Amino acid sequence: MAGAVIGLAIAACVAYLVVRARQGRRALPVTAPPVRQLPPAAPPRLEGPERPAIEPPRNELHLHFHGLSTDEAAEAIRQASERR
Repeated sequence: MAGAVIGLAIAACVAYLVVRARQGRRALPVTAPPVRQLPPAAPPRLEGPERPAIEPPRNELHLHFHGLSTDEAAEAIRQASERR
């Protein structure tokens, strides 16, 4: 029994010393490797059609009819077509 107590006391002392040694290392500053700046690279040239990605708007009519009868909607479309 006395041997077990002495063994535990020795193990506790060793653990205490290890913890103290690690705490001392954490306080040291950590040096980072130097940062190397790369020159800017030219963007790659894309191959493909030379037309724009977004086309100009087409001459379209887009109407919303809420609460109109079919006759009233037809008259509104006829009037809008005449104005163009």
